[in-house]
Amino acid sequence: MGITDFLSVMLLDIGVIFVFLMMNDKRLAMEVEATVKRLESVRGGREKLIVQLQKALSEMKTLKGIFPICASCKKIRDDKGYWNQIESYIRDRSNAQFSHGICPECARKLYPAMNIYNENGSLISTERNE
Repeated sequence: MGITDFLSVMLLDIGVIFVFLMMNDKRLAMEVEATVKRLESVRGGREKLIVQLQKALSEMKTLKGIFPICASCKKIRDDKGYWNQIESYIRDRSNAQFSHGICPECARKLYPAMNIYNENGSLISTERNE
């Protein structure tokens, strides 16, 4: 094998190696691009979640501490010394809403003749059959 043949084989080998490296670089570039897209998607989802959590946190009001409450009427004394209905106090300091009913024990005590609840505490239907 002469020098020319040797150089031809070497150039051919270098060309194959170059093509192989180019193919690997292209595959690597595609993998990097796919990874970047996944990371951008995750970041977008994370940022959206952060915004949702910040909104929820800004809407949340938490009552903490010890509340002076009347043992009889259940009114709560506020920071200014005024006594407030428990519903008003909580509603004004949170996003809570109230609806009212009457428990079986109070119904029997306050309205004994009405029979609003049966013996097991279930509400008796208020619909009248005509």
